[in-house]
Amino acid sequence: MPPPVPAAGCALPHRRTASVARGEAVLLLGGSRAEPPHALTEDGMRQRRRTLLQTERGLAHATALPVVKVGWTVGACAPPPGHDVPYATTGYLLWLGESHEPGGDHAGHLSSVHNPVAVRLGPGTCPDTVLAAVDRLDPHRAPGRLTLVAAMGADRARDLLPAVVEKVRAEGASVCWVSDWVSDPVRANTTREEVRDEVRGFVEVHRPSGSHPGGVHVDPAAASGGGPATGGPDRGPALDVAFHFAEACGEPRRDPCQEGRRADPRDASVRPGW
Repeated sequence: MPPPVPAAGCALPHRRTASVARGEAVLLLGGSRAEPPHALTEDGMRQRRRTLLQTERGLAHATALPVVKVGWTVGACAPPPGHDVPYATTGYLLWLGESHEPGGDHAGHLSSVHNPVAVRLGPGTCPDTVLAAVDRLDPHRAPGRLTLVAAMGADRARDLLPAVVEKVRAEGASVCWVSDWVSDPVRANTTREEVRDEVRGFVEVHRPSGSHPGGVHVDPAAASGGGPATGGPDRGPALDVAFHFAEACGEPRRDPCQEGRRADPRDASVRPGW
């Protein structure tokens, strides 16, 4: 079996995330933690790609910035043999979950590869833990090496995130900041208003310090159905978040959902990069 991603292509996403860290682009992460990989059907994957394409076009139109898009699904990557691996071929963007300590084995594996790395920050994450992750995973302060995914909840983002942002900036790290609104039992974002408030709070935290609110994580598997966190049958959660993010950034030139519907439904190709 070939590896999920080619090693030769792993340098491109790093260049793209560096542009996000510099404020020159927006990062769109699309993936679901709710389903194991074997449960993903061909039709389901096609729908997810279509949703990412629509969301990408909406964000690009509303923010007037290029969109770096990375799709992912749940999976585990085993530590490689040896200690110096240029690129891991389990994915373009590798993740350190909030349950993993910066000093643990998983972080040690990620520190040994050159892929961009995302670190999820939950409501219990303290600034010192984030700084330890920065030191372990980005000792050379390479722009775009780290993506910090803020998943703190609508009621805590404004309280917890400012101290983390300021300390990371003081350490000289040039990271991608991403808002993760996806509902889970701990954060319990269940209404459209809570989703909107978390995304808006994320953007508002970055503005005073001049930090770039780099993007959002959406769940393309929850693209339709009119659930509590959706905007109705014409705007599922993914496009809803795109609208809230663009609105919070002060660029509500057009509802991204209107722009997203301009996407050709037959075009289901989404590639890492622009």
